[in-house]
Amino acid sequence: MSTNVNIRWKWMDDKFFRKLDPLLENALEMSTRELADDTRARAPVKSGKLRNSIETEMDETDRHEKFGRVIAMAPYALFVEYGTRYRSAKPFMRPAFAHMWHKILNNFKDLIK
Repeated sequence: MSTNVNIRWKWMDDKFFRKLDPLLENALEMSTRELADDTRARAPVKSGKLRNSIETEMDETDRHEKFGRVIAMAPYALFVEYGTRYRSAKPFMRPAFAHMWHKILNNFKDLIK
């Protein structure tokens, strides 16, 4: 079981967006890497397995929709993030996303300026 955060955008296929596509893809990759770095920094460390299990993944459903994903692959990541009946939550993914949200938006806004 993994915990993940997705960053996704969708656009129409016209001349403007075809030129913008490589720039958007770079901004998406940079934002996904930055989010993963922040998530790793916030992950609670006992053995380091959880922190080391945090990965990024880039994917596209079709030509018009691409997304970056930050995934904690440790099987217990969900229990750490949300807690259990016996253990309190120690969120690391949601706070990282909340902290990085404006930075992610600025990565894309900078392309428009």
